[in-house]
Amino acid sequence: MIDIPTALTPAETAELQTLAEGFDVLEVGSLLGYSTTRLAERARIVHSVDPHEGYPADNPRPTLAPFLANLVECGVREKVVVHIGQDIDVLPSLRRGQFDLAFLDMTGMYEDTMRGIMLAVPLLRHYAALAVHDCGHPDYPGALAAVQTYANMTGTTFRLIDRLAIFEQTWN
Repeated sequence: MIDIPTALTPAETAELQTLAEGFDVLEVGSLLGYSTTRLAERARIVHSVDPHEGYPADNPRPTLAPFLANLVECGVREKVVVHIGQDIDVLPSLRRGQFDLAFLDMTGMYEDTMRGIMLAVPLLRHYAALAVHDCGHPDYPGALAAVQTYANMTGTTFRLIDRLAIFEQTWN
């Protein structure tokens, strides 16, 4: 396996791979492709959404070329559909009920995370999982706040694995 920078812990990665096993996955926020490659190793297909505008924040460089190179080097390029754009632009164009797992690893800001959740949920199949990263991260309190807001709004529960919040339930 090649070394791709990531904030995912081994436990989070293992859980995402278990949730993705044989399924259709939506990933919002791929950066350089660590989670994309790990998901694609197990998923039937991964739809990856990211603007690829630049990273890191203090000296941004476009991420699309290294992202694609990482997919190729890990041997999963044929299992990844790449959508270049923001969640708000891409997700409404995807088919309702298309995915078994949605993994959101966005900015960690409350508004972005809440919007991502609200856009992703209609895209989930009847029984599916929604996973949101950075929950409990001290620099990104908005992610957990959005997850808690969504849980309170809908009367649902989630579990945490490190900083990964997971809803597994029957959706509308």
